[in-house]
Amino acid sequence: MTAWTAHDIPSQKGRFAVVTGANSGIGEVTATELARAGADVVLAGRSLPKLREAMERIRPVAPGVRLIPLALDLADLESVAAFSDAVLAEGRPLDLLVNNAGVMAIPERRTTKDGFELTVGTNHLGHFALTGHLVPALNASAAPPSPSWPTSSSPPSSSAAHGRRTCHCSAPSSTPGPA
Repeated sequence: MTAWTAHDIPSQKGRFAVVTGANSGIGEVTATELARAGADVVLAGRSLPKLREAMERIRPVAPGVRLIPLALDLADLESVAAFSDAVLAEGRPLDLLVNNAGVMAIPERRTTKDGFELTVGTNHLGHFALTGHLVPALNASAAPPSPSWPTSSSPPSSSAAHGRRTCHCSAPSSTPGPA
């Protein structure tokens, strides 16, 4: 059996995708390969200048697709709502949502604008809220998942944090939870 590569991605022509963390790393590679396969891609991230730089790196390999850089701060639920409104205003079914962005190795305890611990708020709650806001567009998509995409029953890993066994978390209160 041959190894799966990005060249195995079937045509995505006519499909609409959102990729968070699309300005670098796995997010940028994902956005690039979806665009190369023909999808129109919303590049989501905190920094519009960095998203525009990524867009300029992607454009040469996907000249015929629409690339849309939109600011999204997953640590700010108002930003998540505004971003979602902008995506929904496109008036298109959303075929692919890649929740990739995240923070890791924060040296001290920090919180989101809404008061959640930064890692949980960004990596989990922000994406949960984003997905919830985009459900109408996701439900409008008639495109079923492609059978040629690899599937897995284990959670995805997206960074060098994979394999790390230590969590330096501070409890939100001094009351211990169940043992």
